[in-house]
Amino acid sequence: MIAVIRYEGRKPRSLVASLAVMLTAALTAALVSVLVAYTPAQAQSNAADTRHPRVIHVRPAEGATGVSPTRRVVAFFSEDMKPGSAMWAIKLYKKGSDTLEDATMGYNADQQKVTLWPPNPLKRGVTYKAVVSTQAKDLAGNRLDQNRNRAGLQPKVWYFTIEN
Repeated sequence: MIAVIRYEGRKPRSLVASLAVMLTAALTAALVSVLVAYTPAQAQSNAADTRHPRVIHVRPAEGATGVSPTRRVVAFFSEDMKPGSAMWAIKLYKKGSDTLEDATMGYNADQQKVTLWPPNPLKRGVTYKAVVSTQAKDLAGNRLDQNRNRAGLQPKVWYFTIEN
């Protein structure tokens, strides 16, 4: 199954708009959860699952340079994830900025990957920071913890630079 949502990094202009965005996000996550096939066997096997998922591979690679401005950002998980949580967990920023880049996010359960693709090419020569936050959850509800040796839940963070 593949689910896709669109996020625009601009802030809503009013309380009504903010509430509409939050309600849309909640309804999207609920709808995606209902659409995901979940069998009793999976429920039993996940009941004992207390291990936190991790990101096991990323594209572009950590520290990559000369990346195409049209390259999608992809994170592969160690196990099946709740689609809505995985899609909302991936973010893209210019290095040193806290402003989200506009993007569409999608989750592919068959490949256990979340993909982020901006609507326009990324800026040449710029370094970007990609983040998969600890809001990403596996099917048992365990949140992402990228570094189990550190106290608290740790996000996956990596940087890459777009070609000139």
